[in-house]
Amino acid sequence: MWMVVAPVLASVLLASAPEEIDGEVVLSVPGLCEAFVVHTDRGFSLLTWTGGYYVFTEGDRLRGCLHCDGIQHVRAGAEAVTVRVEDWASNLDGVRRKFYRLCAPD
Repeated sequence: MWMVVAPVLASVLLASAPEEIDGEVVLSVPGLCEAFVVHTDRGFSLLTWTGGYYVFTEGDRLRGCLHCDGIQHVRAGAEAVTVRVEDWASNLDGVRRKFYRLCAPD
């Protein structure tokens, strides 16, 4: 029986594991806004810092599930930080508008 169940269980666990990808911060206002934008090979993600000792600045590299909605634990170099993925898109325009609404309201 385990010979049948084990492959099925393994495929379910692998399919549900979030995919970690690399990204680079391209928009941020360090010290003034907790939101920032990350560019990945799939597009752009709007993230909000929620925990950990880190200030995100343009050029910082991140690794984690950067296109998964909600709270995510990502790595910035050797630091583990918690962020919320607010939105993501294939182009910068929509994400940039949301970033400026959060970080530079009228």
